[in-house]
Amino acid sequence: ATWTRRTGAENGLYATQPNKGDVIVVLKEPGQRQRKIFDIIENQRQDISAKLPQLKIDFHQILQDELNDLSGAASPIEVRIFGEDPEILRSLGDKVESLINKISGVVDLASNGGVVVPQLDMHVNPTQAGQLGLTESEVAQQVQDGLFGRVASQVRQGDKLVDVRVHLLDSVRQDPQQLKEIPITGTLGTTLPLSAVATINPVTGEESILRQNQQRYVSYTSSVEKRDLGSVVRDIKQKLAPLKPPQGYLISVGGLIASQQQSFSQLLIVMGLGVLLVYLVLVLQFRDYLEPLVIFTTIPLALLGVVLGLWITKTPLNVSSFMGIILLVGLVVKNGIILLEYTNRLRVSGHSVESALLEAGRVRLRPILMTTLCTILGLMPLALGLGAGSELQKPLAVAVIGGLSLSTIFTLVFVPVVFRLVTRLHRN
Repeated sequence: ATWTRRTGAENGLYATQPNKGDVIVVLKEPGQRQRKIFDIIENQRQDISAKLPQLKIDFHQILQDELNDLSGAASPIEVRIFGEDPEILRSLGDKVESLINKISGVVDLASNGGVVVPQLDMHVNPTQAGQLGLTESEVAQQVQDGLFGRVASQVRQGDKLVDVRVHLLDSVRQDPQQLKEIPITGTLGTTLPLSAVATINPVTGEESILRQNQQRYVSYTSSVEKRDLGSVVRDIKQKLAPLKPPQGYLISVGGLIASQQQSFSQLLIVMGLGVLLVYLVLVLQFRDYLEPLVIFTTIPLALLGVVLGLWITKTPLNVSSFMGIILLVGLVVKNGIILLEYTNRLRVSGHSVESALLEAGRVRLRPILMTTLCTILGLMPLALGLGAGSELQKPLAVAVIGGLSLSTIFTLVFVPVVFRLVTRLHRN
């Protein structure tokens, strides 16, 4: 693997604290390494925690981090504590952090907001600033331009224009003693050091103040490993239930689980529409209302196969696996169509229901098994996690393989029994 390190360096358009940093690691291609990315992350987490227990670390895959940003949720789990008093928020936060840390599957727990850090407070003297022909905001703007930079020009790189940002030397920007010497230029061109028009005093304050709907809050974020997100969130809610915050304070659990629940509700609607459309197509195919329902009896059995497949492989139920369930609706009924369509052809030619079912099962066994095996073998590389990016589609493949395997067996055994009962009742 190759790696780069940034410690206390500028991240985006703001200067990171000198006690924070990040390491970007680029792994070899999956075919060139023996371990999976999750195994490498877990190994590094354990090694760093054992050798440097005082460090607070978290691991993110770059693609996953970008997807989280696009979804509006910074982490899979986020616990927010709302209130106005910073001291009470920090006290509640310590209790919440202690409880969450004990839950299996929670990793990379980090706090956001409410952390007290040393700061510098600048107070501009309006009289002295006025002698330079400047207002307080204009002095502050010059300081901001010196620290964070201002776009002075653009250069062309290929077919793109790249901004050229000019700011003070890092030796000045990152040294509190040098800040007093930042040059402030007046309207007539007079230049004085910042200390001539402002005072800078060291103070302590919160690193960041987070608000939602104008209400202050602190948050605790974490990732999940070796467990599904839903069960971890349930455990967190159970742990936090006995914790009674004071009046005016609220503890909420969110993160990706909120967007996942919304996605599940939308996918349920999609699944319902899919089932309805498939039923209408089968009604047109068989010209009957009952035979499509016979085929549909394999769908609940396919769901049982999905649950077993996810449980055996320890794969979480997420949006990807739910899409596999929707895909199963079409795949499962295909086997039933192959079986019952031939059964009806035999009945038309004079066979009884029993003999038609037996003959259809014998003749259609090979096509059903061949199509099922082709689908399963085609999805096997994804289910095994082979190839770059296969982890994203692995739950879908596992869900389809598990559901299709079990439903195929029940299609050959259960569907003929139900069809025989339905035809007998229909005849009576």
